[in-house]
Amino acid sequence: RNPMKYHLNQEYQIYLDDELFENRDQNYVLTNFQKALLKKEFFKTNQIPLDNTVMPKGVFGDALNDYLNEEREKNHQFLMNLGIKRSDIFQIELRDDINKVEQIGSSSWLAPSLTLSLAPGHTVHIVGLLENITEQGFLVLNRHSLDNIWCLWPSLLAATIVNSTLNKPFSPALHFLSSSKSIYYNIEKPIEELQSFVSFYSIYSKNFCPILPEWLSTMANDPVEKIQSKIKADLQSEHFYNSYAKSIFNSRELPEKNELEMWSIWLKKQFSQSLNSMGLFK
Repeated sequence: RNPMKYHLNQEYQIYLDDELFENRDQNYVLTNFQKALLKKEFFKTNQIPLDNTVMPKGVFGDALNDYLNEEREKNHQFLMNLGIKRSDIFQIELRDDINKVEQIGSSSWLAPSLTLSLAPGHTVHIVGLLENITEQGFLVLNRHSLDNIWCLWPSLLAATIVNSTLNKPFSPALHFLSSSKSIYYNIEKPIEELQSFVSFYSIYSKNFCPILPEWLSTMANDPVEKIQSKIKADLQSEHFYNSYAKSIFNSRELPEKNELEMWSIWLKKQFSQSLNSMGLFK
């Protein structure tokens, strides 16, 4: 989601406070991270935890409680329209200490890690937990946006690959509960696409990379001049969330045209299949 943040964190141990509107001294303001945890727990249990220390008190807590209950009703109706019951939701844990698929509960599976060969002698193993999966696709608690699609795409690819070994039907789709919107995709080569993302990770973890979700479309389709204009406009906007990008570009000029052109060409070559699957090519 944020290559610049990862690069500064890992390479230089630079951490910026990018939780806008946070006030740690007041109980009526939640950080984005706290909101995400509360929303995730609420969706999983279908009720607000009584011992939750994140929930605000007083009128602000009451307002948030009303909002979450409205979200519950909206989510319920959206899932009903999709033909999805809560019992249909399952999770898959990818582990490198097992060699066969195993069902450990009505809604939980274990599966061997995904092995990807990036180059001769360079193999990686993908492990982790894939949650909120249904036969109709992924359930996403967030709103529909390009940055959320880009962030979730590797998980969607992994789920597409793994479900083929579970003998379970699976539709490569993202269902955004906050927006009540579903998008269905045609993914022909999920393994190759996932290899591209892993290679991208190894590059931006060690190098400055201007490829952000907000700039994907323009970098995939527009000439360099328009790419520069888009970046400049975003950096000047008070609504642009990325404090790491603003910090980097406040201390240096915008990327040179030849640098942006190089990244644009690389993006279209590296992610041609994924960009096409997402419908980002104009």
